[in-house]
Amino acid sequence: HLGFLDRTGSGLRRFSNVKRVVGICLVCGGILYLISSAYEREGIKWIPYDQNIIAATAKEKKPLILDFYADWCPPCLAMEKRVFKDPEVLRLSENLVTMRLDLTRRQPFQDEVLKQYGVRGAPTVIFLNRAGEEEKDLRIETYVSRFEFLNRMRKHLERSAPAR
Repeated sequence: HLGFLDRTGSGLRRFSNVKRVVGICLVCGGILYLISSAYEREGIKWIPYDQNIIAATAKEKKPLILDFYADWCPPCLAMEKRVFKDPEVLRLSENLVTMRLDLTRRQPFQDEVLKQYGVRGAPTVIFLNRAGEEEKDLRIETYVSRFEFLNRMRKHLERSAPAR
């Protein structure tokens, strides 16, 4: 219609050229959109929740992030897409153990873990220091921007830096 099939205005050279240029731009834009949407960045590599790993992490004096997530939770999905795939968040997460408890399907130990950490729902992200204790002021219980998450990650890493 933009100059390839429809011959409207074919007598007007300038109009025909504008239609063709607009048509080419739209087709190229559509192709670029399809290519960019097919490429999706990797996110944080979460390990499934395991109390033994948490204990081992504390024994090895490693800081940990524990994410309580569910597929039915819109803020969880938004954080997965906008926050946990951010290049800077990914870079900082390499200095931490990243663990996730998926609340999508009920698990036998789920109630005990939720009670242990005082989690009321998803999303909740808690930061455990090198001693395995929660940094309560860093806790996240709602959607936060990547800037806020990065800020809390940096504070967590600063506090968890080994003593010199």
